[in-house]
Amino acid sequence: MNLSNEELRIARRALGIPQAVVAKQSGVGVAFISLIECGYRDIPPAKAQALRDALPITDEELETLLVVHKRVAKQTN
Repeated sequence: MNLSNEELRIARRALGIPQAVVAKQSGVGVAFISLIECGYRDIPPAKAQALRDALPITDEELETLLVVHKRVAKQTN
């Protein structure tokens, strides 16, 4: 499953994983993760799988997490 910038941020925060851990596991810098999550940089195709693999969650669990997040966000707005 390919992640958008926002989905990476949502999943990482929900799983309680620091940006530094995702950065180290995917071979990029912490500042680059921050830029991606803030929408200032796109996820490079060459790093997309490494970023996805840094999240210890199945694609099905990730999809569920994102659906729940969107529902909660919708209810609070």
